Amino acid sequence: MKRSIPYTLAQRKKLVITPKISAVLSLISSAFIVKKVWNDHSNKRSNVVGRVLLCMSLSDIVSSFAWFLSSWPAPKGTFPFSVGNTATCSAQGLIMQLGLATPLYNAGLSFFYLLIIRYGLKERRLEQLERWVHVGILLFVLTTSLVCLSLGLYNPSYSACWIAPLPFTCKDNCIRGNNAVFYRLVFGIIPLWLSLFFCLACMLSIHMSVRKVEKRNSRYAVGPARVARTKRSKMMASNAAWYVAVLFLTWLPPTVNVVLAIFDKKFFWMSMIAGISQPLQGFYNCIIFIRRRGKLQDALTVAIRKSMRSSKSNIYAVSQDIAHRIDSVKNRGSNAGCTTAAVLSVLSPEDLKEIKQEDNQKCGEGIAFEAEVSTEGVNVCSIQGKSE
Repeated sequence: MKRSIPYTLAQRKKLVITPKISAVLSLISSAFIVKKVWNDHSNKRSNVVGRVLLCMSLSDIVSSFAWFLSSWPAPKGTFPFSVGNTATCSAQGLIMQLGLATPLYNAGLSFFYLLIIRYGLKERRLEQLERWVHVGILLFVLTTSLVCLSLGLYNPSYSACWIAPLPFTCKDNCIRGNNAVFYRLVFGIIPLWLSLFFCLACMLSIHMSVRKVEKRNSRYAVGPARVARTKRSKMMASNAAWYVAVLFLTWLPPTVNVVLAIFDKKFFWMSMIAGISQPLQGFYNCIIFIRRRGKLQDALTVAIRKSMRSSKSNIYAVSQDIAHRIDSVKNRGSNAGCTTAAVLSVLSPEDLKEIKQEDNQKCGEGIAFEAEVSTEGVNVCSIQGKSE
């Protein structure tokens, strides 16, 4: 029994051309993410989430390159525009399988968001877990890629080379790729959807955690530092949810298309959607990276300023107490005068100017403020003395 491929020559040309366009967009987008995250690393501002995102983008570059090649590496005459042979087809299939690291790293990203937001793990502990995530993902994709290569499973499939029988319509006693459908499920579809459901479970857990914190904050009075941390957690949760949504958007159409093919059902429009969406994950990730990164910083700044305006009176009290202590030391004849106090806060320059003017009127000209952005609330440093 053979499966039929009811596509005309014109339709098959469209199926091999459209992935190239999506792949170019994804290549450029993932390269942009890699550049930005690497700059953070060079400036010693990298973290575990950034490094996982970096690896996910590098993996997407690899798979996008394979999709850009599309039908070219396939044996000549297999697809429209194919000019390759069995070796080039196997090479493309191996790169495709290595690209499975992208959804796996997406699952790793969700995992670290969960550890940060719900369980509050610090960077040092996350770094210890990070190495095992990298080892597990790379070991899986390398092992499955080499196994498929040794079994001759990389053959023309849809519009490129991946795990498939040769000829594609074969079910038993194939030239190459016996039991290819089984291996495609075990090495491709099942790990992919385990990653998807794992991401979904992480997002649900994060959502429940954030809602719980919000309810607790609404019942009790909390300080500005707690408010700022809650805002930060909400933004991180939203960021993680968008990455998971992109994962589903990217991989749902190809999965449906593969399942339909297994049951001998082929639809041109479904294959077109799958061919367009599968190489686009890097492009989607870049949109989220740019939009959410800027929005996170802006929202944090607004939330911190708003929460800290209610704490100006506390800063007044601190500055007045400092001035009182300075006067006490001077009245006792001490030579150690103090004319400068560095108060670290998250207030805007306008707020600092307002505070400084009011305190200068109340405490004299000896109190100065310096601002530093922090998501942990107000920090007050020690008084820096200067002899007069």
